[in-house]
Amino acid sequence: MPDAEPAAPAAGPAAPAPRVDWLAVARGIANDAAASIGIEAIDIGIVPEDVEGRVGLVGMPTWMWVENPSPETIGPMQRVVTSGPVVVTLNATMLAVNWDMGDGGHVLCPGALAPFTPYTDVAGDAPSPTCGYRYRRSSLTEPGKQFEVTASSAWQVTWTATTPAGATGGVIPQARSSSTNIRIGENQVLVLPGKPGA
Repeated sequence: MPDAEPAAPAAGPAAPAPRVDWLAVARGIANDAAASIGIEAIDIGIVPEDVEGRVGLVGMPTWMWVENPSPETIGPMQRVVTSGPVVVTLNATMLAVNWDMGDGGHVLCPGALAPFTPYTDVAGDAPSPTCGYRYRRSSLTEPGKQFEVTASSAWQVTWTATTPAGATGGVIPQARSSSTNIRIGENQVLVLPGKPGA
């Protein structure tokens, strides 16, 4: 009679399940959600416009504003993301628009005043009450005889999360930029010669 095969060794205790870092999971969800929340760059409103024949003057007010105000361009925005036992809530706020005016000057217009004040002919030569600038030199020596104006929107995305390991949260900065051009000339003063004997 053949010998019996030896019995298989008894299985050891099951390996413990890997520990989940729920706070790291929440941070990853928040980062992904902040990147895709839908923040958009503004369409620049500016006077004088980037249109052939439109030229501003040195020392005269330049008005800037948001041409396409919406939650995606000036806020606020909110989003809730649920992934398994993790719930992440995001609130996005536009803090300010930093304007690089192309001549070395910058203007910081607070997001609380957005979309700022659009120019109308009624304003005449008055400065913008919410977001404006005055050029101190002409753009005639610049490439294309114009300044490139860049508007950079600074956003703050604040997030909170509930997880099996407790609550957590943080702040994620976001930024969007757009550009246009502006032409600035100098007001030429015509000086007439005086009359003889004057």
